[in-house]
Parts: sequence; C-alpha cells; structure tokens
Amino acid sequence: TTFFFPQGSPLPYHWGVARILICEDEKTVRKELRRIIEPLNHEVDLAEDGSEALTLLGKNKYDLFISDLVVPGHSGLDLLEHLRNHRISLPVIICSAFLTQDIKRELLRHSDVTLLEKPFRPEMLLTAINKFLKEVYRPEMKMLDEPTGTEKCPSC
Repeated sequence: TTFFFPQGSPLPYHWGVARILICEDEKTVRKELRRIIEPLNHEVDLAEDGSEALTLLGKNKYDLFISDLVVPGHSGLDLLEHLRNHRISLPVIICSAFLTQDIKRELLRHSDVTLLEKPFRPEMLLTAINKFLKEVYRPEMKMLDEPTGTEKCPSC
C-alpha cells in the first residue's frame, strides 16, 4: 500500500502541530496513514485495537481521532460512544469499507464526525483533517492549495 503525491509537487497544506490518534488494526494501513500525516508536522500516535485506543485517549489530549470502523476490542462506534459518554469533545474521522446506510445515518448525526469510505485517496484524508483542524479547532491554520493527487490506496 503506497500513497504518494506527484513527484516534485509541494505538500498541499501548512498547519500548526496537532496531536492525532489513529486506531487501525491493519499494520500496513496504520503505518501508511502515519506516513501521510507526519510530513505535515503533526504528532501521530497509533493504536492497533480499540482497547489500546481507549488507553491512549485516557492518557493523552488529542486534537483529532481517526479510527477504522471495525477494529478488535471496541469498534469505531464503541469508541465514538465512549468519547460522547465521557464528554470528550474531539473530532472523529471514521474510515471503513463497511459503511451501511444505517451506520452512515448513525455517524452523520454527529457534526464532528466525517466518514471516509475505503479505499480513499490521500487528499481525501488530508481534506478531512484540514476541515477539523482549521475550521473547528484552529482557525488560524491556512490551507495553501487544494489537494491534487489522484492515487487510491487499495487497502484503505
């Protein structure tokens, strides 16, 4: 699995540093998501299952949470419910290849949740991240250019 921007093109965003937690059970996808985000100077923590994500959420303060919908331990829906039950105000990006209409309706009830259906292009993830960090939490951040990449990640 490889995401890339066209050779020689500048990265499309200029952001301040944000702390992001990614919960993804597939190791390759987890590392690839980190590889896409870290060059933009964000701090990225990784969890391979829902239990590890809950532990990290309890220990650290995050600006954004990205989770697969189907992960061992606790599903992405369980993790979202945990955030809401504990009044943790945190924007969430849910990624999945298994988004039924009922799940989409449930998730879209939350204004701070974005859905990304796998496979997705890197710029779709970057746009979703920018949406939350720029508009919701960090209005001083500026997007320099719209993303232009067209590559898809077959396993994301």
